[in-house]
Amino acid sequence: MPITVSGTSITFNDATVQTTAATGGFSGATTNAISSSPITLTNTSSQYQVAQISSFTNSYVTLPNATTMASAGSDPFVIENRSPYGANLEIRNAAGTIVGYIGIAQIGLIQLKDKSTSAGQWAVELATPQTFLTYDANSVASATNTPTNNTDAGTSGNIYGIVGLTSTTFVRWWVVSSGSGFNSLMYTQVGTISGSTISLGAIQNTTIISSMGTSGAGAACIHAIRLSNTAYAVMAKAANFTSGGCCAATYYGRSAIAVHTVSGTTVTFGTPSSASMPQYGGGPVGPNQTTGVLLNGVLTRISDTAFAIFYNSSLSNTYTPPYNFAGSLSCQIVSVSGTTMTIGTAATLGTSTYTQAISAVALSATSLALCYAQATATGGSVGRSKLVIISVSGSAATFNTPVTCETADVNCFTSSFPFDAAVAPSATQFIFSTAYSVGEASVSGTVPTFNTFPLGSTPRWPMYLCTSSKVLVAGGAGGTGYGSAYLTVSATGGFIYQVPTQVLQSNTSTTSAAPTAVLGAQPTTAFVAYRSIAGVGSGAPTFGIANSTLILGNTT
Repeated sequence: MPITVSGTSITFNDATVQTTAATGGFSGATTNAISSSPITLTNTSSQYQVAQISSFTNSYVTLPNATTMASAGSDPFVIENRSPYGANLEIRNAAGTIVGYIGIAQIGLIQLKDKSTSAGQWAVELATPQTFLTYDANSVASATNTPTNNTDAGTSGNIYGIVGLTSTTFVRWWVVSSGSGFNSLMYTQVGTISGSTISLGAIQNTTIISSMGTSGAGAACIHAIRLSNTAYAVMAKAANFTSGGCCAATYYGRSAIAVHTVSGTTVTFGTPSSASMPQYGGGPVGPNQTTGVLLNGVLTRISDTAFAIFYNSSLSNTYTPPYNFAGSLSCQIVSVSGTTMTIGTAATLGTSTYTQAISAVALSATSLALCYAQATATGGSVGRSKLVIISVSGSAATFNTPVTCETADVNCFTSSFPFDAAVAPSATQFIFSTAYSVGEASVSGTVPTFNTFPLGSTPRWPMYLCTSSKVLVAGGAGGTGYGSAYLTVSATGGFIYQVPTQVLQSNTSTTSAAPTAVLGAQPTTAFVAYRSIAGVGSGAPTFGIANSTLILGNTT
């Protein structure tokens, strides 16, 4: 039940603690100054607290040691969230455990129900209630066979993922760069689901980016998306350097897109194309351009036979990634027939210098939504997240007028490799990841309206719309953020985030310190996930191919 705000009173409707507090009769009110620090309350703190925390990481209020409070059921705290950044406000007990959230511009009523321990038992209610959803801990149906290791693939540090095609078919993939000519190889296995059993087909591989020198060191990554029940598209990016004599080196950085099709457990690989994406190498270019290639570009599905790619048209060698984007934001529409691609002319948002594409989603066959980061100047570490709607007509793309999310500069660039990071529950609403948070926006025609950053200080990818009202997400951009959770979509706009959990990990026969990374989802309520042995690295998850486990789950 929510709290009720009426006239000069606030009524707390928890069945165990029914109380009414007069808004004019609180034991003091404190409007905390705008600050990046969290707020800690004591038993002598003012009853009414206005929080204005200008930090996603520190957007929380810690409640008093419960044993110091006068009594259970005593006067409640009333907390108002006026975050300058539109962030959810976490409410934590004295032990640091989150006991509730207060959304942006919401008022929360916090009541002490038990004071026998310092953490206590607190109830949090809002003027507009939020419903938190979690996984069913018993939904992990099977810990399947360990994938076979490949000598060429190595055993750790590989970029990897899963593409869900149907409710019973998916493709798991990983990419490495090795061998003569430093080819970037994409390995695949088709997985099929029968009940709670996952079966994997033969391992196949293809050269996704070819010959970038005869030796040296480098890296490669891929963003892969579902197109149809039998096809998926990939964007591959690779970089390396080759020794060129005394104190000299030749740097290479290349990108490509391709379409692969699936029949049974066999993958047919399409011919890669560089489209109009920038390519570097063969000359005395610096390493920052080539390394920046790995961070440049995302793609999104439009239909079974079309997708869009977004990228920056030029990279600067003067600055280090991810702040070295020097060109304009570009978009190309790709039509597909089998594995054959027809690539449209690049459209450019001319006012978008120093931009990095972060996440994109199709609102319809003729309208795309993109979140991108724009620095104040090339090489700068700060800027703002922006949203723009792209109109699509056949193979032509047109950028409309962007809108800005933040009211002040933030560190809005990411060094993470891209996964699916945006969803559209309808043609007028989309949920997206920035470099540091998750946001929600609404759309009217070609005009996006940024609504809120309700999640906090961590981006969430991958992100999958498993029903019209539930979004499956996993973790953040590194560290310990890879818990699994739902977002539940409100019919009236906005969404509510559930605290990350690791219930997938707890139901496997073998556990590790690393939480499960959900890297693939079927276009239904079922999903397939990796349980990572090696854990997650900074920027993108890494794991040992030979030591990873696939897990089947259900978003019940």
